[in-house]
Amino acid sequence: MDYSELKYDVEEFESDQDKKLPQPPLVKEAMRKESIELPKNFDTLQICSNFLDIINTRHSSRVYTQEPMSLLELSYILWTCQGVKQIRGKKYATLRTVPSGGARHGFELYFVCQNVEGLDPGTYHYLPMEHRIEFLNPIDKVSDVLASSLCDQLWALKANAIFYFSYIPYHTERNGVTVILHIESHWSILVMWVKISIWQVQVLA
Repeated sequence: MDYSELKYDVEEFESDQDKKLPQPPLVKEAMRKESIELPKNFDTLQICSNFLDIINTRHSSRVYTQEPMSLLELSYILWTCQGVKQIRGKKYATLRTVPSGGARHGFELYFVCQNVEGLDPGTYHYLPMEHRIEFLNPIDKVSDVLASSLCDQLWALKANAIFYFSYIPYHTERNGVTVILHIESHWSILVMWVKISIWQVQVLA
């Protein structure tokens, strides 16, 4: 079959960015008046610098030591996952530690803290522009839904922190970019640098 003879109906597409419509905010606004500053002295962490060792030792963990996670380790996880390295132009785009088509970054990061030094148990929202977190709710308000949010894989409930991503579609739809879920693979390698055990589950709704 000569595919060069095939004809396709091409539909003209004009994105909201092409239409010069207002750009949405780069990140979701803070929901609380107060927030918690996170440390960034990552050079004090014991980081494995041999990339081949990191790849060879990467694995998912379903058994945890129950030792508390330090605030610096939590800060490192949040930074490597969504941290803002640079703001382009007049808040036109952010360059982050993870890639995103068109530098649109439609993801927001939340976590349930269960055993992190210096933090009360509960739900938190990461503020990447300031590298801070805001406390949302105490743990007793979410404990009954944690298991169902993890597809009843109960061993994950013993983790020091459980991370959740939400997605704001218009951040990428505005300029016609297709989003690829790249964060999971990026994250699973980076946390192995500091020998933090992780386990991942995907629930798309």
